[in-house]
Amino acid sequence: MPGKVYSLEEQLARLEKQLHKERETRIQAEQLLEKRARELQERNLELEKLNKELFGLNQEVSTHLASAKMELEEIVQSAGDIIYLMDASGHFEFINQSAESITGYQLESLRQRHFLDIVHPSDRLRVRHEIRKILKRKQPSAYFAFDLTNKQGDPIHVGQRIRLWYDDQGRVKRAIGIARDLRDILHLAQDARRTQNRYESIIRSLKLGILVTDRSHRILEVDDRMCQMLGYAKEDLIGKDPKGFLLDPSFRQEMEQAEREYHQGKSRTLTLRLLRKDGTPLWILQTAITEYDGFGNPARFVGVHLDISKMKDMEHALKDAKEEADKARRAEEAFMAHMSHEMRTPLHVIMGTSHLLQR
Repeated sequence: MPGKVYSLEEQLARLEKQLHKERETRIQAEQLLEKRARELQERNLELEKLNKELFGLNQEVSTHLASAKMELEEIVQSAGDIIYLMDASGHFEFINQSAESITGYQLESLRQRHFLDIVHPSDRLRVRHEIRKILKRKQPSAYFAFDLTNKQGDPIHVGQRIRLWYDDQGRVKRAIGIARDLRDILHLAQDARRTQNRYESIIRSLKLGILVTDRSHRILEVDDRMCQMLGYAKEDLIGKDPKGFLLDPSFRQEMEQAEREYHQGKSRTLTLRLLRKDGTPLWILQTAITEYDGFGNPARFVGVHLDISKMKDMEHALKDAKEEADKARRAEEAFMAHMSHEMRTPLHVIMGTSHLLQR
């Protein structure tokens, strides 16, 4: 069937309509492109701004990192401990200034050495065995003490913390270590031991009993003298509150008040009556010392006890003697009063008779 035939005017109208539609479509496309171009320009401006900010931030971070690196290097170099970095073979890649001052070796010579070269010969075999154990267990870190050797060949006792990094096959890639000279600490420990032994000798000579309790006043430690005074074995005392079975109940209130004062850092000297294992009384003179933890809180209480039972027995004997003396004195006074009355009656008769005879 033949198509419809349009007149020339109809064809022009249709063509004009089509052109108008295409023009509108083109205008819309141009507007959309223009909008996208503006958005793209805005994004480019934002990206340029972000790039500038990122560059500035990168510069700032680089400056801070450089500053932090310098500060870290200064801290490492000024540290009193030996700080070093080793490669996989155990040779020093870096070592700080303290190594020179402690060992007497020049840094350059130390940086060319193997770690075991500066271990004292008398301790080298043990240190090698210790390192092998660490590597076998793939430990990421470890601590052990050993003797270094100085330039003169003298031993220097150090305590070392070492940190190791391993690859995927479990082989050491690198290690960093911090070694601290323990000589001063050992001297202090020796002095402390000597002082402790001296005080223990003094305490033993004074026959004082020591009993240590925790914050809850349960027994942590007790010495032989205190066990001897009480008649208990150590295992019978550890972990128990002495108020529950050692203290005479009549002294409990006084003891609880003293414990509150101990928690406040105060010290008191108490006269208490304890009960031995066989039930007999034990009079003691107690002084407690408060020990503090790293935060300044009471951690332990050390009680020093002196057996004053004989003194108490003497006090009781003196009291009894005084009472007996008082009774004797009162009896004497009563006797003298009675005798005075008995003697006064015949004296009155004699005096009366004498008066009559004088007449």
